[in-house]
Amino acid sequence: MHKHPAPQWWGPPKNFADRKNERKISWLELFYDLVYVAAIGQLTHRIAVSPTWATVGYSFLLFCMIFWSWVNGSQYYDLHGGDGIRTRLLTFWQMLGVAAVAITMPDVFDGNQQGFALTFAVLQFLITYLWWSVGLYDPSHRVFNKFYTIHYSIGFALLIASIFTGYQTAIILWIIALVFNLTAPLTAARTVIRVLKERKQPAFTASATIVERLGLFTIIVLTESILSTVGGVGEIKNKQPVVWVVFILGILISFLIWNL
Repeated sequence: MHKHPAPQWWGPPKNFADRKNERKISWLELFYDLVYVAAIGQLTHRIAVSPTWATVGYSFLLFCMIFWSWVNGSQYYDLHGGDGIRTRLLTFWQMLGVAAVAITMPDVFDGNQQGFALTFAVLQFLITYLWWSVGLYDPSHRVFNKFYTIHYSIGFALLIASIFTGYQTAIILWIIALVFNLTAPLTAARTVIRVLKERKQPAFTASATIVERLGLFTIIVLTESILSTVGGVGEIKNKQPVVWVVFILGILISFLIWNL
């Protein structure tokens, strides 16, 4: 089957059929994960400063959106990433997008959604392009990536629309966009199973590498929670016994989550 030509130095997406269950995590992937420290740090800091139910709710929504972007960026690299310049540039643009999203996160808690909606829309566009471009280079993959392209394009449109709406309406549009983003793999699952069986290829499962990266991402999240606990308790001048109890419970919760 004819494939879109690409110079070797540019590095077209790796073919889906060539995926490996086990491989060494690259330094680029580890560096990519670190940019999420900035985004998650914004959320944990806000909860530590203003521990209200509203703050927790908004933080959970923003975390889900950020986590979705990490899953897609990581999964794309695991399935289609390589050593070419294209992969490095796309990774850099995603890192830049996540950093921009982190900068605009505090505005959401202050009732201003435009900045976050715009920056996350850019990040959503990049992720949508990632999956769409696989079919550009490998037409046999279009039967898989069309579900992601459609769902993510709808999510992108909703994010753009939220720039021009009121704050509460924007939050609702973000939730709907998140639902479209999260359900893309579910709508694609039956087709993926059927086509792989027809092509006599192994069933798709999460690789050992992506599971290991998920563990590293969890460490990042828990580290930020510990730092927020330490920072919040450290700012209290008169540390009564109840403060130390809260401190111990905060560290204990992080420890227990990791050991679940």
